[in-house]
Amino acid sequence: MLARRDGVDSRNVKKEKKMPHDQQRTTTVITGVFPSHLLPEAQLVETVRDPNDSTRLVFLRWQDGIATMVPSIEHDGTAYVPPDAMEALHSQIILADGVCPCREPAALIADIVDTLGKFIEADRETMVLLASVVLSSWFPDCFEAVPYVWIVGPLGSAKTKLLRLLSCMCRRALLVGDVRAGSLYTLTDSYNPTLLIDELDLNDSSRSADILRLLRAGTVAGVPAVRNGRLFSTYGLKIIASREVPRDAALLSRCVIVSMLPAGNETQPLDDVAMRQIAQQFQPEMLMFRFANYSSVKSFRLASSVLEDFTRRMKQVALALLAPIQGHAESESIVLSALRERDRAGKIERALEPEWLAEEILFGLIHEGPIHSILVGGIAASINRKLKFRGEDFRISARKIGSVLKSLGLRTESLGGLGRGLLFTPSMNKQIHAVARHLGISRRTIATSHGLEAGYGGRRCLLCEEFGLTDGLRFNDPSNRTPRRFSPSKPQVWSNSKLGGC
Repeated sequence: MLARRDGVDSRNVKKEKKMPHDQQRTTTVITGVFPSHLLPEAQLVETVRDPNDSTRLVFLRWQDGIATMVPSIEHDGTAYVPPDAMEALHSQIILADGVCPCREPAALIADIVDTLGKFIEADRETMVLLASVVLSSWFPDCFEAVPYVWIVGPLGSAKTKLLRLLSCMCRRALLVGDVRAGSLYTLTDSYNPTLLIDELDLNDSSRSADILRLLRAGTVAGVPAVRNGRLFSTYGLKIIASREVPRDAALLSRCVIVSMLPAGNETQPLDDVAMRQIAQQFQPEMLMFRFANYSSVKSFRLASSVLEDFTRRMKQVALALLAPIQGHAESESIVLSALRERDRAGKIERALEPEWLAEEILFGLIHEGPIHSILVGGIAASINRKLKFRGEDFRISARKIGSVLKSLGLRTESLGGLGRGLLFTPSMNKQIHAVARHLGISRRTIATSHGLEAGYGGRRCLLCEEFGLTDGLRFNDPSNRTPRRFSPSKPQVWSNSKLGGC
């Protein structure tokens, strides 16, 4: 963590010492990436190992197409220097020892896929997806969010081998076998690595809950964790191996899942010698790839039509994985296909979150026919019937649903002596449609299986058309029906009032 001095937030400072008085300057050690606010525009700096002395770290400065190795960089009277290369953590972080000419993304991806194929068994889609992750790891500061890669599989499925292999190619890779919440935020904040975590099996313990909270915050830039009155950045691409994926829909929404099985064919062993050779092959070229493509990756944008069916979070993941590919059509198509499938699975997983369950019930009710009102308890009862029908073993209370409705911005009110609930006014109906759009719920979500087979979604709804929720289905014109007051025990209690359907 950098100390704040003279109004400058200097991140990643490990220690600070005074130089001899006659030199009138201070020296600050940069343990992580070099702070960009200390550099002139269009200049990049990377910490590398001295090619002539592996026990020493230096800065590699890139400006105007020229790379220069320097022992320190001065700014406003302060000399910024790399840390001691022989300290425990810095000896484990994989760094380049210079740069070499880099190839186009297509050639790099092909080389990464070929190297992966020598040591692990996986289909081509998985290989290309992992190659795009490697490229993305060199540009985390270009994105507002980065993905996590969650490698899952039984014992003997080469998860650890894959982690070790990826560590040779990713930027500032640090592979650890066990991590606690305190280590997670201090490692990420102080050293800014691509963190690879082996055998992170989470359960219902408080320790796992702490790690999950930090992991959720770590996918988005500029959202620090607070510990003991200090701010810590947990942002950065992370690659995690475990026996199973976490039971956390919010975290999974930004995860790329890679499933591994025990190898059926013999693959090459990955010993320390092989790892050094792979790192020596890829690290200098990948660093040059970062320097040469930094501006184009940072300014990269995807046409909205390419990602129109993606959730907002998966759009961020897609941008981070596609930007370094630089428009290579084949790789882009493979990555998009994999992410689209992951996004569909994510929507199913999120369907068990209280917010999605409540919105799905409300969205379904207003499309069954004109409805007057519903009690909060009625929403909870409907959700629990749906959970029971799906074979789920948990239930949601009316109190919980009341909190959920507030979080969605759906205001409850007193319904006489019956209790609190929602009145389905035209304004409320419009609000429910707006929430559905934000959560990724559409008419396809609530359509019957028979209707979907025929491409039919039920009654036509002008609000669904306005908010883009028709999802390509066909609809009938709505019939005139008397609004009803919904009750969990008596689902159809008719009312004479006519307060809105769609």
